[in-house]
Amino acid sequence: MTMLGMTIWTVQGEHFSNPGMPLTVHATEDGANARAAELVSIMLKDTGRVRGKPRAAFPSDWAGVPIGWLQDYHGAAHCWVEVSKLVVEA
Repeated sequence: MTMLGMTIWTVQGEHFSNPGMPLTVHATEDGANARAAELVSIMLKDTGRVRGKPRAAFPSDWAGVPIGWLQDYHGAAHCWVEVSKLVVEA
């Protein structure tokens, strides 16, 4: 099996109160978005009870209101999730 031209997706993020920036690799964009939504939902849960907080994030919307709300509340410098597309050339 050759990996030339293979596309992979990475998910990396930073939790507002836990150290480190985990990086995961996924074969599909759907898988990457599912993981990103899971990370955002964990951060929402860890925020506790706050009025106006989104209940959860989903693969279709995690990059919108849920992460935006978290960044407004905790600060964008220490609360983020990113999905990146990588094409393996060699």
